[in-house]
Amino acid sequence: DDFPSCIENIDIGGPAMIRASAKNNAHVAICTSPAQYPKVMEQMSANGGCTSMAFRRNLAAAAYALTSAYDAAVSQWMATQ
Repeated sequence: DDFPSCIENIDIGGPAMIRASAKNNAHVAICTSPAQYPKVMEQMSANGGCTSMAFRRNLAAAAYALTSAYDAAVSQWMATQ
C-alpha cells in the first residue's frame, strides 16, 4: 500500500455534491444510481415533469445512505493503516 497515494484518492468533492443536493431536496431530486431512473421518469410523467416532495426526500435519504457507506469504507480502511 502506498498510503499517501491512497489518501490522495479519497473522494471529497463527489460526496460533498451529493450531500448538497440531498440537503436541497425541497428543489432537487438527487439520483445516485441508474436503478433510480425508472422511478424518476414515472414521477415526472405523473407530475407534469416534476417529482413529489416525498419522492425527493426518499432520494435524499438514499443519497445520505450512500455517502455514509462511502465514509464508513474510508474509515474502516484508515483504521487498518
